[in-house]
Order: sequence, then structure tokens, then C-alpha cells
Amino acid sequence: MYNLLVIGNPVSLMQDGVTLGEVVLGPSVVAASVAARLGIHEMILLGNVPVDWREGLIADFEKYAIPEHYLVGHQSHSKAITVPDTKGRPVRVAVSDERISMRDFPEEFLSSKVILIAPFGEEVDAELIEWLSSSSSGKLVWDPGLFRIRQDEAIPLSLERQELVRILKSVDIVSINVRESQLLVDESDPEVAAELLVAWGADTSIVTDGKNGSTIYDGKDFIHVSAYPIDDGWKCWTGAAFIAGLSCGLIRDANIIESTALASSAASVFVESNDRFAPLSKELVRARQESILQKIVYK
Repeated sequence: MYNLLVIGNPVSLMQDGVTLGEVVLGPSVVAASVAARLGIHEMILLGNVPVDWREGLIADFEKYAIPEHYLVGHQSHSKAITVPDTKGRPVRVAVSDERISMRDFPEEFLSSKVILIAPFGEEVDAELIEWLSSSSSGKLVWDPGLFRIRQDEAIPLSLERQELVRILKSVDIVSINVRESQLLVDESDPEVAAELLVAWGADTSIVTDGKNGSTIYDGKDFIHVSAYPIDDGWKCWTGAAFIAGLSCGLIRDANIIESTALASSAASVFVESNDRFAPLSKELVRARQESILQKIVYK
């Protein structure tokens, strides 16, 4: 049995906007890498990977310390698209042109302790998440991928309300940031957004707001978990590092507050790291988690 199953398609940066580059990223890759560097070794990443850049991707997985992977989509091909970076500037990336399906999952994957759904865009739909919920004994954590591919461009767009509700009713925890909350529930206030996500079906919601910390709502209490103060601020894929830390806490049977504090700590250490392959200091992550736990606020 795996402790962690991470689901989502990798993304490959393109050199000069034309040819496939050497940098493979995306929410699923970063989350799996951070979880592995935090000590979760019984884990596997499942993603749809185009045949034309599979070999280079496997080499990158080894650098990222991702212990196991299960690549599907043997007939898929990469699609070059433009996405906005953290400052809104256009960046060319390659992604798979196929969705992940129920047929892609070996039965043993469904017994994973935590299933982290971390798509880049539309590769995971409501039907798949409903199936995972009914077929798996693990805890489902959803980090929505809100990029929608339109021709050769990826645009941040919300889900249809009906699909969103279907997904929320199927997951144990949903984690989004305030920009995503504006798209999903048309609300920028973290507490209101967190309450709406639970009202529409999620067991527990977490809404992150950068340096302002995170708001947890479990249907009863609002709990504020502070962000660890650092100078560097936010950078691309910080959210993936956050949900990796959250998943690590859940795997170790920590409660939602301790797990969110670990997530906040892991994200801060990730932001300060300039080398995407460098080990993360577990001692520093634990120390920052303890510091964050001293500042929990119930509302």
C-alpha cells in the first residue's frame, strides 16, 4: 500500500517557445517532489505523459527524488500552449492532450492512505473524482486545476457550478488560494469562501491568502493558521508545496490544524529554496511548524 498517490499531468517548459525544454514542472510534480523530500517515500505519481518527452521526464523525476511514477497516455501527444506566469507574462509550455481515466488506475493505488488530486487543468473531471471517492479507502485532497485550454492558450476559468458541487461532495479536503476562490465561488473573503466550499459539499476547506495565512473551515469553526514570515514572498508552485506539506501531515495522522501548519511551514521553506532539486531541511520545517502552531486563532 502506498501512503500517497499524487494525480495530475506534468508540464514541460519549452525552450525559446518552440522546442521541449529540460524543466518539467506542474502541481503534481512539485507536490510529489516536496512530499518525497519531507520523508514520504511510499508514494507514487500518476500522470498522462506524451510519448515525445517521456524519456526526459523520467530523468527529471529522479532529480526531483520522486520515488515511483506510473505514466499513462501511451498514445497521447504534447500540445504547446501559452500560460501566464506569476506576473502575468506569457510562457510557452507543453502538456498532454488527454484526460486521466478510471482505466488508468491499478487496483492497489486505490488503497493509498492519501490521494492528492493536483491537476494542471482539465485532465481530472468530476466523474473520475466521484469514482475515486467511491472506490478508495483513502482521504481525498483536491487542489483544483483551473487552467482551461482554448486553442493554444491556457486561461484561468471556473468550473460549472454543477461540476464543482459534484467534486466537493466527493472530497475530504479542498485547498485553494484567494485568487482561485474568486473564480470558484466568486468570493475573495477567505472565511466566506471557506464556508461556501463546505456548504456546497466539502468536509473541510482551506483557503490560503499568501502572507496573511490560511483559513480552515470544518463546518463548525473557522481556524486561522498564520504564514511563516519570510522575505521572499510567493513564487510559482508554492500552492503545490503547501498541499504536499498538508498531505504529509495527514499521512502521519496529524489533525487538520497540525497538517495545515506543516503545509505553511513547508511552503515557506520551498519559497526560500533557489534549487528545485535541493533537499528540504526537515528540521527547519518542523521548527517553523511549531512556531506556527503557537499562533493558532479560533474564530
